[in-house]
Amino acid sequence: MKVAIVGCGMLGYDLVRTFLDKKDVELFCYDNKITGDILGKKIYNLDITNANQTYETLTKLNPDTIILTSSITDVDFCEENSDLAYRVNTIGVKNVAIAAQKFDSLLVYLSTDYVFDGKKGKEYTEFDLCCPLNVYGETKLQGENFVRQILNRYLIIRTSWMFGKNRKNYISYWYTCVSKGQKPIIVDGQVGSPTYSKDLAQNICYLIKENKIGLYNVTNLEGTDRLTVFKEMCKIIGVEFNIKNICLKPANDVFKKAVRPMDTRLDNFIWKLEDLPKIRSWKDAIRDYIFYDLK
Repeated sequence: MKVAIVGCGMLGYDLVRTFLDKKDVELFCYDNKITGDILGKKIYNLDITNANQTYETLTKLNPDTIILTSSITDVDFCEENSDLAYRVNTIGVKNVAIAAQKFDSLLVYLSTDYVFDGKKGKEYTEFDLCCPLNVYGETKLQGENFVRQILNRYLIIRTSWMFGKNRKNYISYWYTCVSKGQKPIIVDGQVGSPTYSKDLAQNICYLIKENKIGLYNVTNLEGTDRLTVFKEMCKIIGVEFNIKNICLKPANDVFKKAVRPMDTRLDNFIWKLEDLPKIRSWKDAIRDYIFYDLK
């Protein structure tokens, strides 16, 4: 099986790490900004906003599966640079989908919990209506729409609050602050589903292997708030939690440019309905991340 990974950031790294163990997979990596190699696999240049380059590169390769992780994920940046956000997160997805259509490649598209407004009051399933509050969420939703319109064979994966080895994230930021005796800023009252990129990569690989198609929420189990995650991190690393050692701020004080949904917990509903292997809790995932990928 020939697999193209488009986007070599946090999740891209763990996808490579996962697929390298598969002897029947021939792996190709692409990115527009990251160069060199990832775990020994050369990274080829690909700008998904360039329709001709995207079509020529991917159709020439003719992969069985394309995994598209590449996107602008800085929510405030998207709000201030909406044209660029749509160009990458929406039109770029359209370009990749058109290339996938040529030889009926499976396209795996990574989407987000930010397609929701956070006002439901409980976990969102794959059947809930989308209502994004910001440009980032809207661009990702429209990317989903292009995938559905263009392709018959696709996987849309919605995930949330990702953390992992190959990029700075909220847990690595908190860990650095605690290690240096600094006060980390923690958003008060924001609720979501923490997700370890290593687990997500393994679950994506499983869906591909099982020939699944359609929309899936894929996160570690049990939604929670930011402060609870921080307390769990402190417990794992053996640091006593003290409210005086953090800076707890409301979302409006931390995020000045783009509105954030406050409760975007995801329910892996279809995953459970299909009796797929149980995904572990975020607490277990964070422990492994800290011991094996963070330190």
